[in-house]
Amino acid sequence: MGETEVQLNPEQWQGTWLPHEAILTTTVLDRNSGFLQASWIERGEDSGEMEVAKGTVRATGDMTFFVARDDNQKELFHWARVKKGDNYLIMWSPNVEQFKMLIKDGELPGKVTEGSVVLDELKPETIEMIDDPSANLLKWKEPDIFIRIGN
Repeated sequence: MGETEVQLNPEQWQGTWLPHEAILTTTVLDRNSGFLQASWIERGEDSGEMEVAKGTVRATGDMTFFVARDDNQKELFHWARVKKGDNYLIMWSPNVEQFKMLIKDGELPGKVTEGSVVLDELKPETIEMIDDPSANLLKWKEPDIFIRIGN
């Protein structure tokens, strides 16, 4: 997802962020290749567990994406559309059910896997469709919003 890697300014991307139910810390691992690490504590039944996601910030035109390889299935990726402001970050996750429907109907290139989808090479018109709210391919009404509270 995204044609080019985004150069990350640590002053803008690194820090402590407050989403709705956790505290997230980001670290720029490689500013030139857009490589970023996010870590947080996931609540369990009896205790919390540290979670870490490493991925790349990529761009296509004026659209920005965060793309991370699945730790358990290396051929799969997790991704989200991202909008970054001075002290906020908004992420829209894919609407997997809508992707499945459009792939099965032949409107999007890819294949449906158990619980997910794998997209083929993305053409500019496919990226535009993903970013079009009327296509319902992203959870536009359910964004994850992060406010930066520290560096």
